[in-house]
Amino acid sequence: MKQLITKSLATSLLILLTAPSFAQKEKNRILGVWYNSDKSAMIEFFKCAENGDRFCGKILWLKEPKNDHGKPKTDSKNPNKNLQNRRLKELTIFEDFEYDGNNEWQGGIFYDPEKGQTYDGVSLDLIEPDKLELHAYIGFSLMGRTLNWTRAK
Repeated sequence: MKQLITKSLATSLLILLTAPSFAQKEKNRILGVWYNSDKSAMIEFFKCAENGDRFCGKILWLKEPKNDHGKPKTDSKNPNKNLQNRRLKELTIFEDFEYDGNNEWQGGIFYDPEKGQTYDGVSLDLIEPDKLELHAYIGFSLMGRTLNWTRAK
């Protein structure tokens, strides 16, 4: 009986010690580089510097990095005129996402430089290890869009 109690306690202790590690691995599965839907850009997800429990994403690579004049592409569709000269490469477009414990990251904002729109109703859903579904909307979830991204190898 004493041996059974000792084994049970040891098993419980092992579960308690490994659970935070497993949860950390789960939340970090978004980290890395992803292709957008049409593979015209690669976005890198990383832990936000200000808050290590939140995730951000920036444009790492563009298939067509230059505009028609041979200059680096800028954030020309940004509604804020003061930001229209920012280069798209290295531009942070995802900010402050938090893992919900269910293969989904949410609560942050997504800026789409192709449309010049900022979405605050956003969720990132890992539907497979290498497939990420981005749901974004402004105001109502029915007035949004869903994009499917793949992990870059």
